[in-house]
Amino acid sequence: MVARMHELFAVDAEARRNALTTGARHIRRQETAKSLLDDIRSKVEAAQSIALPSSALSKACQYALTLWKKLTCFLEYPELVLSTNQAENSMRR
Repeated sequence: MVARMHELFAVDAEARRNALTTGARHIRRQETAKSLLDDIRSKVEAAQSIALPSSALSKACQYALTLWKKLTCFLEYPELVLSTNQAENSMRR
């Protein structure tokens, strides 16, 4: 799952390196990120199905699935970036 998440960040990193327009970034995300997110979600659902209900794993899976729409809104809004590094670094002196 971490490898898939790394691939998601790589899609946006590539878009920045290539200075893609917002529209082009949106198309690229639809082509690449959607399938990665589908894979991540299926892994989360699979993990939840085998985890004990009160376990940390089950709670983490439920948290991710409950917030799934918010976690994936960057697919609908190409102006959003995945990483908050730039915003966090701008707050540091």
